[in-house]
Amino acid sequence: MFQATVLIWSRASMRGGGEQAISELLMDLRQAIDRDELSLVYQPKFDAHTAAVVGVEALLRWRHLDRGLLRPADFLPLVREHGLMDQATGLVVNMALDDALRWYAAGAEVPVAVNLFAPLLSDLKLPDHLCQALDDRGLPSSALTVEITEDLFVDNMEDTRTVLTGLLDRGIRIALDDFGTGYSALTYLSDLPIDEIKLDHDFIARVTVDERAGLVVRTIIDLAHKLGFGTVAEGIESAESAAQLRDFGCDVLQGFFLSPPLPASEVLGVVRAGARAAF
Repeated sequence: MFQATVLIWSRASMRGGGEQAISELLMDLRQAIDRDELSLVYQPKFDAHTAAVVGVEALLRWRHLDRGLLRPADFLPLVREHGLMDQATGLVVNMALDDALRWYAAGAEVPVAVNLFAPLLSDLKLPDHLCQALDDRGLPSSALTVEITEDLFVDNMEDTRTVLTGLLDRGIRIALDDFGTGYSALTYLSDLPIDEIKLDHDFIARVTVDERAGLVVRTIIDLAHKLGFGTVAEGIESAESAAQLRDFGCDVLQGFFLSPPLPASEVLGVVRAGARAAF
């Protein structure tokens, strides 16, 4: 799965540096996509009050033969710049739903969230394609959550709204990720068809040490609830922040303190155990 962030990338910052290294990495990436060499890990999301696992977020990884484990920030810009987004996204969705099918078959109905980027969110056929992928596996629409970021709405706003409405109408949940990182974030709460907002980890990191930051987060949570949206706090890294967000009324918590990203084979164990020790 893709990390839903606005990726700022400088060619000079690429590991290995230089146009030759970038060209070689791009060739390797094309082959990795063609050969299904990319993999997913999953970070659980926990009910803030019961500690039950209520879903997982899929995160994309690439174990490069020479460069080692690469995260999305290392190669996603190449995907976007060189027209590989459709192919890569299809691969991610299929892998995530295949894993979800195994969890559902084992009795653990764990929805999986994948991040989607422009231009896919302005593709009017996207709702049908995702529903077909779910139907092919016998999974309900509720098994999939689409995470998006507000940078998607700069262009093609009308088509994007149509696509999001189509997803919701078909029962696929939509989460607005990294909420609070853009200046127009509040505008989207009243303007977009979404189910939940995910509070950016930079917000969450300050709530236990900055009273004003805590007030902002609490206000956003209250507003989201009044608008009918669920709330997810990303980046929970301590018992204190987990307790604070729970007191603020946040619905769902996610972060390394509760669980790091896991291989698909370990998800069932966490689902059955929950995060009782951390809570």
